[in-house]
Amino acid sequence: MTNAAFLTLSHCEHLLKYTKRAAALTAAAASAALILAASPAAQAKHITVALSAAFTTLDSYDSPDTITKAVARAVYEGLFTFDKDMNPVPLLAEGYERSADGLTYTVRLKKGVQFHDGTEFDAEAVKLNFDRVLRPNSGLTRRAIYTFIDTVRVVDKYTVQFTLKYPHGGFIRRLAMNNTMMVCPSLIKAAGGNKAGLALKSCGTGPYIQEEFNPSEKFVVKKNPNYRIKGLPKLDGITFIPVLENSTRAAMIRTGEADFITTVPLEQIKSLEADETLNVTAIPSIMQKHLDLNNFFKPFSDKRVRQAINYAINKDALVKV
Repeated sequence: MTNAAFLTLSHCEHLLKYTKRAAALTAAAASAALILAASPAAQAKHITVALSAAFTTLDSYDSPDTITKAVARAVYEGLFTFDKDMNPVPLLAEGYERSADGLTYTVRLKKGVQFHDGTEFDAEAVKLNFDRVLRPNSGLTRRAIYTFIDTVRVVDKYTVQFTLKYPHGGFIRRLAMNNTMMVCPSLIKAAGGNKAGLALKSCGTGPYIQEEFNPSEKFVVKKNPNYRIKGLPKLDGITFIPVLENSTRAAMIRTGEADFITTVPLEQIKSLEADETLNVTAIPSIMQKHLDLNNFFKPFSDKRVRQAINYAINKDALVKV
């Protein structure tokens, strides 16, 4: 699931401002839309979000799942993000220049941004984050996404320069992805290069600060009083909880136990739309679901196995549901 396929914190706060209810979510792959259904608890200062999967790690450079990375954006921000049309736009960056040969990107950073530990966000912090993920023995699962970066150099306090091994038209989009979050240098250094040190703890520049995290139970964040954007965040806090059972999540949005849920069981969308206490809205999505087969290993190296899997999948049924 990509950035467009998950309700972001800015969306949450937009709904809280303009409706009297909070929302339920579904990623409807077949129709390429998100379904939002609003429930009567919108004015709450601390909301609860029920998720369809348990958490993995708060380290976005090591997290294999999109849900954990999406909720971690409560505490983390990247140099760029995506707008509503999925175009990359500056977030912690002010802008960038690209060299004529496409190999060098010079990124200018916002000034006056503070990490949660009170230290200033600057070019040294950016370099430290990328040096960590680019280290060959880092063991980080997302490292392969950035291996086309050759060097990261500090030009001055608020300017960092990326030199690529070869031109990459999607470089700025890579920087806008959920993986590329800016972690406090103090936390990186305290971890001593051990990725486990960032799995349960977080420290970023985001609108919320971690209060509690248990991967199988909940992720609780509270308002960052020093957030750089005036008027944000609007909430005092958010509690994210994994609720794996579809029907339980659907029941929680109806009873008010949860203010947002993701995903909504597709078979229950019509009943949610019929509920006068809920507002259901469809939002365009670019979500994809796909099956990857590694042809270099058995049994997938056998063409007949790959064909059998292809024949076994009922594509008409998938399209319908």
